[in-house]
Amino acid sequence: MLQAARTVNKDLVVMAELFTSSAELDAIFVQKLGINILIRELQNETDTHKLGNYIKYVTCQETKIGTIDDTFIDTNDKSYKVLKPRKPEDILYDQTHDNLAIVQKFKTGRQALPLLGLISMLDKPIASNWGYDYLMHEKINCIKETRQYQIDKDISKKTKLSRVQSTRKVQDEIDFTYEFNIQWDLAKKVSVAGEFNSWKPDFYLKKNEEGIWKGTKKLEIDRTKEFYSYKFVIDETNWTVNHNEPKTWDHGGNENNIVHIPKVGAEITEEVEGPQGSTNYPNLCELRKILNEVHQECNENHAEIDIYQPIEEVLVTTR
Repeated sequence: MLQAARTVNKDLVVMAELFTSSAELDAIFVQKLGINILIRELQNETDTHKLGNYIKYVTCQETKIGTIDDTFIDTNDKSYKVLKPRKPEDILYDQTHDNLAIVQKFKTGRQALPLLGLISMLDKPIASNWGYDYLMHEKINCIKETRQYQIDKDISKKTKLSRVQSTRKVQDEIDFTYEFNIQWDLAKKVSVAGEFNSWKPDFYLKKNEEGIWKGTKKLEIDRTKEFYSYKFVIDETNWTVNHNEPKTWDHGGNENNIVHIPKVGAEITEEVEGPQGSTNYPNLCELRKILNEVHQECNENHAEIDIYQPIEEVLVTTR
């Protein structure tokens, strides 16, 4: 198909999102298919240290140690020029169309602003997905979606009612609600087992039209714990985790998802009925315009980039 397309337009630019989790396999696809740009997503990393390493990986174009840059002559007086290995260009999204909205994934919109600021400082082409700037509370269906990208701030009056978030402080509450979700298209049954139900897979989720299994459950606020560990059980046999949610490893080396238990005085977020696009956080469209100008200015005049993590949960980018 790509060969046929290139016969029509020899200057065709091919963007692709690969799911190999391997730089070596990425290189094979790039070489065989002639891919020009690889799609990357910052929202895939929830840990600041991993996010910093990920950014360094996708923004660094350095060659392997020991490569020869210039033309050289061997012992037989033959001239050679060594081709330096180089990754294809990357385009970085704060969120792509095939993943959960940021409010769904992190249960809050607070991560939207720092990710938006971070991506504006990167020395790569950047992009976003419809709905990110409005903190939509649903995954955007790229096939069935018909709404246009509005620039005005009054989008909430033009959209239907949906579940939005309300924030309150934990005082004397004995429980809190948490929404479990995982995408597993071929599953017939999905349940959740964890510390909160003695690891019995008796809490069953429901599948929506987008193939995401969801379920909301009330959990006890246990003052002796920082979090509950849990796993998803697919078709009553396959115990697995959602790699897009917070995870940990127990003493036996088992990987589990975790639910952080709210502390006294902490803010917890619950869903209530309200207009889609309205939240406790302002619209980010106008701010994105400014940050896009910052991105352009940095790429024109400040080529050097530095990323470091001074303390936990803080990632600093300098141009």
